[in-house]
Amino acid sequence: MPHCNVCCLDARMFPIIKDITCQIKNVKAAAGNESVLFLINFPAEHLKLWQEVLLKTFSKTQGYENVQQYYVMSDEEPVGGAVICLGNENEYPVISLVQFLQPPPDHGCVEFGKLTIYAEIVFSKTAEVETETVGILWAPDLYCKGKHIFNDANYWGAMELIRLTLADHMYSRLCKNSPPNPPLEDTLKCMREHLTGIIVLVDMRSTYFDDRYPVPRWHMAGKAHAVLGQWSDGEFQDAYAHLKIRPAPACYKIRCRTRECYLKDHSFDFLSTSLTDCSRGGSSASASGSGSESLPIVAEEGMLEKNQATVADDPECGVCLSRPPSFVFKACRHFGVCGCCRNWMCKQQFNANKGKSFQVSPSTMKVSKVQNVAISCPYCRKLTKAVHHSKFDGEMFVVC
Repeated sequence: MPHCNVCCLDARMFPIIKDITCQIKNVKAAAGNESVLFLINFPAEHLKLWQEVLLKTFSKTQGYENVQQYYVMSDEEPVGGAVICLGNENEYPVISLVQFLQPPPDHGCVEFGKLTIYAEIVFSKTAEVETETVGILWAPDLYCKGKHIFNDANYWGAMELIRLTLADHMYSRLCKNSPPNPPLEDTLKCMREHLTGIIVLVDMRSTYFDDRYPVPRWHMAGKAHAVLGQWSDGEFQDAYAHLKIRPAPACYKIRCRTRECYLKDHSFDFLSTSLTDCSRGGSSASASGSGSESLPIVAEEGMLEKNQATVADDPECGVCLSRPPSFVFKACRHFGVCGCCRNWMCKQQFNANKGKSFQVSPSTMKVSKVQNVAISCPYCRKLTKAVHHSKFDGEMFVVC
């Protein structure tokens, strides 16, 4: 399945130019022959210096044959931002658009900073398959002002402002003769028609956290799917399986799926008329209140007999998209997740079912304590237990 590697680099974590260039080199070396899209945020005080160093360091004269670089070019207030793609020239996915957008105005306790970086990636499995476009938006300066941390209302209000701002930018770009202040339905319709899915990456900061170490959050809508992790020894280590790692810098593996996949705390209806986190509420598995229609359980799926799932067209985990699945959701019979992701989902749901004073760190939580917790199926959002396929009697469904 085609995928795109994205790495977010902020000068507050790596304040020296040499630190940034070393991180880019290390990540690219660890990724091997795979393309990596670097999104970089740096101070505007030394804008020309940063641009000159990055341009010279990652050029063809330095051995980088396939490199694309984009920088902010504006006569108005200077903003430090760059996008660098290192990889193979004819490799999918390809970059079709890069924009440095003005973020929404500050509102209440939310500060958005001076810059958001937006890129569009074109995916295609083969030459005969129609291409699909996924948007990637990085907000590196989401700051909580006047309080330690965002509550749910503050955070999803900020996501709503980000969504509306992006929809307005996209509508004005694609609809040249558009009237001023178009209706919300028109802007969102334009976004849905243009994009197959969208990934929103956020670096959250506040007085509660060290400014150098933000909390990375990622959200996905449509058929786009993202996994947080880091590259190490030529392998992408996803955060689902390696709960104790703190990605620095944060790397994401982004793919375009054949159908939508809903993952608790990360899927949301960015492309719908009403912004909704598809999986909030923890104990609720119904799609009726999610703002989008529930996916059919059997449509476009392959049916397998007991113990036959391991030989069906190499199915993959619906969460990490890298390991083969080994667990079946009992109620819906979807053969859906690997052991690492199932354990991670059980730990997340265990905390969601508890009050704030009873939260347990996932890295210290024992699997035996949470293995019987009911979790939401990423394909149909039904709340049910996940059991190993060797202990499941009956037919199983593999999502194509």
